[in-house]
Amino acid sequence: MGTAPTVIVTFHVGDRSADLEMTADPMTLGVEWCATFLENPSKFRRLLTTNSGFALFSLFPSPDDWQRLFTLWMEAAGLSAEKLHYLRLALQHLEAIEVDFLRHFQIDIFGWLRGEIPSRRVANLVADLAARPETRFGAAMFGIVTPLAAGEIMLAQSVAANSEAKKPHMLLKTLAEMDAEREEREKIKRMRARGLSA
Repeated sequence: MGTAPTVIVTFHVGDRSADLEMTADPMTLGVEWCATFLENPSKFRRLLTTNSGFALFSLFPSPDDWQRLFTLWMEAAGLSAEKLHYLRLALQHLEAIEVDFLRHFQIDIFGWLRGEIPSRRVANLVADLAARPETRFGAAMFGIVTPLAAGEIMLAQSVAANSEAKKPHMLLKTLAEMDAEREEREKIKRMRARGLSA
């Protein structure tokens, strides 16, 4: 794969400054490290090249300086806190993302995990999917199990509102609601097996 792309960040601490070279894409340091970094961004120091790490410490940065450096790195890398959030969600919902990327973009998400697709692009595409309930990932973000188009959601809401039960339409049930219903059915089944009435 070669050397990971880097960005240069000019960093000032008081009257001292240094041009710091940092890895541009966290995924190029490996899936495991990237997942850890996305859960705990304070680990971003590993993005510094060895020489830049030494140059940074010679500036004697304070905790506030570290946060400022992190912000400068995000800007230089074309990332943001929101984009890092979508990357974290992508790793947490990898199966849904895989299906959606293949179906909607004809992109193999595992190219990102191998460092072949920039994290910035993945974050933008995941943000797009999150706003679309007709995708598997979008449905998860909307809290529903079944991917539905906006018109289908409106129809299901209308049917549910006009029913006597006034319960959410089965297509609009969340995973938690479906789990609770399954648990209740299993509880009734166990009670009946012991000769008790439900």
